[in-house]
Amino acid sequence: MSKKQKRFTQKDFLVFKKWCEYYIGLFGVNYVKVNIFFGECENEYRIAENAYNHTNSDITLNTTYNCEPPANLRKTALHEVMHTVISPVYMAGTERYIRPDDIENADERVTSVLTEVFADIEKKLEEKAESKQKRKGKKCRTR
Repeated sequence: MSKKQKRFTQKDFLVFKKWCEYYIGLFGVNYVKVNIFFGECENEYRIAENAYNHTNSDITLNTTYNCEPPANLRKTALHEVMHTVISPVYMAGTERYIRPDDIENADERVTSVLTEVFADIEKKLEEKAESKQKRKGKKCRTR
């Protein structure tokens, strides 16, 4: 392990898994069996990977990672579940003998955009809820 590499812990994995399960439920992913693993990814520079086919989606949180700033497990879980959500499009494209690189690049591009959009919306909703809760908690003082 190089100096820049960091390790995820079992606790990190449980947080990641919880968020994956949350987003799987939120998006109604019921057309494939989703398996969530903690192990080494094929690409050592990825935080997580998703390998899918017509019946399974295998999401793996990498045991080590090389990124700055530190990995956001919630956003990473959302990103990997979004791959599962759009996997039918990917599978259909590969069956029509389109160049795999073209499909993979489009898949990654769309998934990244959707992740950013959804994460931004979710953050704004959380901030709004926190602000509302703070206003509710304030009481008027009388003399």
